[in-house]
Amino acid sequence: MEVLQPCWAVATSGVPVREQLFNASICHHSPFNLFQHGDFGRNFGRTDVSSLEVATPILIPRSDGHRHRKGSHGDVVFLTNRGEVTSYSPGLHGHDAVWQWQILTGATWSNLPSPSGMMEGGMVVPTLKAFSLRAHDNQQMILAAGDQEAAVISPGGSVQTSFDLPAPPTHALICEDFTNDGLTDLIVVTSNGVYGFVQTRSPGALFFSTLVGCLLIVMGVIFVTQHINSIKGKPRASSGLR
Repeated sequence: MEVLQPCWAVATSGVPVREQLFNASICHHSPFNLFQHGDFGRNFGRTDVSSLEVATPILIPRSDGHRHRKGSHGDVVFLTNRGEVTSYSPGLHGHDAVWQWQILTGATWSNLPSPSGMMEGGMVVPTLKAFSLRAHDNQQMILAAGDQEAAVISPGGSVQTSFDLPAPPTHALICEDFTNDGLTDLIVVTSNGVYGFVQTRSPGALFFSTLVGCLLIVMGVIFVTQHINSIKGKPRASSGLR
């Protein structure tokens, strides 16, 4: 019967609801799931909570050494229209939630009507989804997109890359390999066109990896050569009487 503050997620189990699993803040995080006082509390008090929007949460698989039904166990990730991305992992026995990380991204959007009461440029559809960078890759990343920017985030909360969108999306971004090179590409559908973003391999990274590999080989050869020369240079013990 507790009264929840705005910007909290409530997880329940069962239809109809049989039990409540956890409550968790998905805006500015406090370690005790309470809104912090001070500057943030004053800023939050001035924020129009009615303008807050949240994308549909997603589940990122997490290995805990036990077998689970596919899509039934992992970290829950949230995205608000302020660009806040928050991750929680399941607590003991599936109850409660453990805060993992929170980052601020450029994946912001707003669907507030204009003074005339009409939506400017149509309804913006945000994106929050799990996807793999490569075909048949079990490692899933997080794709978060707003009206002007999208970001690719690792399950640990590190932004791998971000890019500008040509126009506000009217549909969730589509993850498909339309170049048939084994790398996942992105399709952005807007009110004025459809755009494709191609994932490319970085030649700089390949060159650096090759350079490091060659360096390790050279170091190994030098070490073995010096070791052999040191053995040959040792004087042999003489046998017999003088």
